[in-house]
Amino acid sequence: MRSSRGQRALVVEALKRLGPNATAAQIRGYIDGLHGRAGTQGIYDFGDREQRGVGENAVVIMGWNPATKNWIVQSRPGGYLK
Repeated sequence: MRSSRGQRALVVEALKRLGPNATAAQIRGYIDGLHGRAGTQGIYDFGDREQRGVGENAVVIMGWNPATKNWIVQSRPGGYLK
């Protein structure tokens, strides 16, 4: 799994909160406790059972319109077609 800037920022935030000697379990516990955080991909909730932060409801399918040179939303949240 590649690490993104946002993921690194969460670890840094956890270390600032818990201290530089925090264990991996303490850092994971801190991140698991984050709920309702706004991020670039949607509203993050790390305490869900999948621990990805953003669930399927954050997925939106987009399509490129070459005539207008704009992205167009093609689905409802969750990827369901309109």
